[in-house]
Amino acid sequence: MLGGGGPPASLPAGRQWSRPRTLRRFARRRIREWPRRAIPRAGWRGGARLRRCSVTGRLVGREECVAGSCIWVDADACPKVVKDILFRAAERTGVTVTLVANQPLAIPRIPSVRMLTVPQGFDVADNAIVARAAAGDLVVTSDIPLAAEVIAKGAEAVSPRGERFSPDTIRGLLTMRDFMDTMRSSGAVGGGPPPLSQADRNAFAGHVDRWLAHRRMP
Repeated sequence: MLGGGGPPASLPAGRQWSRPRTLRRFARRRIREWPRRAIPRAGWRGGARLRRCSVTGRLVGREECVAGSCIWVDADACPKVVKDILFRAAERTGVTVTLVANQPLAIPRIPSVRMLTVPQGFDVADNAIVARAAAGDLVVTSDIPLAAEVIAKGAEAVSPRGERFSPDTIRGLLTMRDFMDTMRSSGAVGGGPPPLSQADRNAFAGHVDRWLAHRRMP
C-alpha cells in the first residue's frame, strides 16, 4: 500500500529512500501503467477473435478494423447521399472520415467522423487536403487537379460518381478538363453535370468497400 511506513519491496537496491518523494513516484507509475494493463489488446465476441483497431482503439472484428488509412472529403460540393455512404462506413468500420470545407457542416456523432473548416479562398480546401493526405489514404473529390496532386503523393482518389482516378488516366482527364473549360468559356458548351444516379451511388459505395477491404487487418 502507498500509505505504508517503510520503503516498498520493489525499491531498487542502492536507491536512497525518501518517503514522500518515492510514494509520489510509485503512485505516478501505477497511474501510468494501469490503463495499459486494464485495456486488453484482444478479446472474444460470440466465439470470434477481436482485435484492437489502430484507428479507433475499439475491440472490433477482423472485418471491421481498418488500419491507418483515412478518407478525406472535398465536402463543399459533395452530395449528401455520398456523405451518408461515408458516414455509414465510418460507423461500421471505424475508419476516420474528415470533411474539409470552407464552412461548418453538420456531421453525425460518430467518433471517427471529423470536420475541418478552412478559411474562404480559392483552392484553400484543396490545399488543406493535399497537405494532410498520405499514401494509402482515399480522397473523395470531383476536382481533377486535386485528384492529380493526391495521386502524386500515393493516395487514391475517387469522384462522388464512383469514378476512380488513377496515375494512368489522370493526365488525360486533366487535358479533357482544360479543353472543356475552353469550350465553356467560348459558349460552345453549357450546363453542368447530370444529377447523381442510383448507378453512380452504387459505383461509389462499391469503390469505398473495395478500398476498405484492401486495408483490413490481416
